[in-house]
Amino acid sequence: LLAFWYALFLKLFTKKLTLHKFDRNKVAMAEKFIGKYRFVSSENFDEFMKALGVNYLLRKIANAASPIVEFSLDRDVWTLRNISTFRTLEISFRLGEEVDEVTPDGRHVKTVFTYENGELKQVQKAVKPGEKDSIFIRKLEGDKLITTCICGNVTSIRVLQRIS
Repeated sequence: LLAFWYALFLKLFTKKLTLHKFDRNKVAMAEKFIGKYRFVSSENFDEFMKALGVNYLLRKIANAASPIVEFSLDRDVWTLRNISTFRTLEISFRLGEEVDEVTPDGRHVKTVFTYENGELKQVQKAVKPGEKDSIFIRKLEGDKLITTCICGNVTSIRVLQRIS
């Protein structure tokens, strides 16, 4: 009986330990994203938002915004903050783990962030039928954060400058 409880304890303890296991190398490589970035320019962003189904008024507000994007890291938990005069949105995540997210336009999505080949990839899967999925691929070029936004066959490029 003691062996049973010991085996059960080990199984539960081991499972709990591996639940938040993370790849230290990927976290270390991705750490270069930590910091704040100010919006500089955008190409085709209105078309990207149209492809997502964002209404006219929200598109105009989003196009007028000059957001600051901030990445922070606490052990293996990342936080991504989008700060603008209109609203601040925040999402916390672990690389490779699905999280629930509410997008700036109010869509509910299941989001997974991964890091491969110097790129931080964010895949948003729509929860509601009829809503669109989207992908954001972020990479650093010097002190610039380049974000490629994809919805279906529409692509937008957004450039942000590191400020800290």
